[in-house]
Amino acid sequence: PARVEVVFELAPGNTTGLSSLGYTARTASSGAASIRYLLKGTNADISELQMTSRWLQSGSGVAQAVVTSGNFKGATADECWDDQFKVVYYKQSWPGGVTLGNASDCAVVSEL
Repeated sequence: PARVEVVFELAPGNTTGLSSLGYTARTASSGAASIRYLLKGTNADISELQMTSRWLQSGSGVAQAVVTSGNFKGATADECWDDQFKVVYYKQSWPGGVTLGNASDCAVVSEL
């Protein structure tokens, strides 16, 4: 098993709209893996966004993006894909957001 964490602090006045970017990658002895990004920025609607993806050695996996700070705090987007990387489920939590597929088709990636 391995874990890597990196945090980038961006200089004030940069043109990205971000103030920092965090990245964590983990792998398990089973071949399962995960990545997580934490983006912090200056947008009042989405001032902090966390995105996490986890997958099995077969390739099937799950991902979620969550607004953790800002006017849209709590908004989420969930996605699952199969062994061929075909999206089997997608859901947006905000008003007017779409839902495609069935959550029951998502892989269970509980190891990480």
